[in-house]
Formats: sequence, structure tokens, C-alpha cells
Amino acid sequence: IFPKPVEVGPDAHYTVKQVAELIAELSNSSSKITHLPMRPGELPGATVSADVETLKMVDMTYEDLMPLEEGMKLTVEYYKNLINEESRR
Repeated sequence: IFPKPVEVGPDAHYTVKQVAELIAELSNSSSKITHLPMRPGELPGATVSADVETLKMVDMTYEDLMPLEEGMKLTVEYYKNLINEESRR
């Protein structure tokens, strides 16, 4: 049991918009990104990040992780293949 959660993610900071734009670009999507009203408690300009120091609890470092763009490329490819398989059935 660890004293706190192990956070696995980039040490760089990304906004949800930046991640959405990256996914749209990698998937060659023509979809528009729709901006919804912020939820109660959300802060303008907030970013998504992880406390990579917690990786030490599982004998890992940030360098053991895949860069965000590379991971998103693999994820997009996975879902493209999954959709192609489904359409062949």
C-alpha cells in the first residue's frame, strides 16, 4: 500500500484544449472542438499534469514514460484499427 496515489502522466502541463487539438490533428479529424461552459470549481487556464515524483514509489521515473504525442499516436492507431475491424464484421 502506497502512502498516496501514484500519478502517471506528463510532467509538462497541457490544457484540455491542447490535448483535444493534438488528438484531432493525429486523427486527421475535421471535427470542431466545442467549448462548453466551465463546471463549478474549474479554474480558467487550468492544465492537466501529474506529480511525477510519485513514480519513485514504483521504481520508475518520468524518463520511463512515453511522450504524450507518441502515446496519443498509438492510441489513435489502436482505435482506427478497432473501427476498421468492426466495419468488416
